[in-house]
Amino acid sequence: MDTVSIGVSPGMQAVASGSLNIMHNTCNAVISFIEMGGGGVHLSLVSMGIHPGVVVGQKGLKSAAELKGKMVGTSSIKSGSTILLRRLLKARGLEPSAYDVRRGAGQRADLQRTAGRRARCGLAGAAAVAHRHDRGLSRDRHLQGGGRRNSRSCCFATNDAWVKSNTAAAQGFAKAWLAGVAWLYDPRNPRGGREAAADELKLTPEIAAATYDALIVKSADTYPRDGRVDLDVLRAMIDIMVEGEELPARPQGDIGRYLDDTMLGGGK
Repeated sequence: MDTVSIGVSPGMQAVASGSLNIMHNTCNAVISFIEMGGGGVHLSLVSMGIHPGVVVGQKGLKSAAELKGKMVGTSSIKSGSTILLRRLLKARGLEPSAYDVRRGAGQRADLQRTAGRRARCGLAGAAAVAHRHDRGLSRDRHLQGGGRRNSRSCCFATNDAWVKSNTAAAQGFAKAWLAGVAWLYDPRNPRGGREAAADELKLTPEIAAATYDALIVKSADTYPRDGRVDLDVLRAMIDIMVEGEELPARPQGDIGRYLDDTMLGGGK
């Protein structure tokens, strides 16, 4: 298969038009696209049930209180991760009005801005932080986003027409993905998983091992073994989307309309 790197909005448009058959994205992006009137796309396979993140800050930052009057970086103002970040800081005594949130262009930009001292802290994926662990950043704490009820779950969005006319290929993709997930969790393969992380993310063996242990060994829910959507998690995700104003109101009707499990052997 051919792979391309593309932004969230143009990517969803590309899947809807058929320019892309499959796109890996956050689940909330698919819901938002459909709720804004987009069509021809469904959420077909959950790739990450928990999206671990870490709050990162410039070296020397000791507490949330030090962020008062400072700038905090985020990839999107109205996103689930930003809601979780605000909740975390509030739990540490810092009200949302006490700091300024600035939007970047994704995790890499967030980390570059933080390391470059244009922001004091931000929220990023654990692997992204591991990749830049020596670039003037320090980790504050691990954030799981409420366990299974995570607003940043990731999934594969698919073009409806392609799935219908290429069902065998779509199901083959899902089968291969789930086989890879099973390999990651196979206790006979810990060395291979750590080596794969080091190779693909260009990490030192020590950082790769720590990342693998955090995402796989210590978390049974990071990558769902069956790829199926947990409807309770989806409802919780929608609640956070409404709270963050990513959606103007809670959608009415059956949330199953966002899903198509043909890839997993079912159907819309």
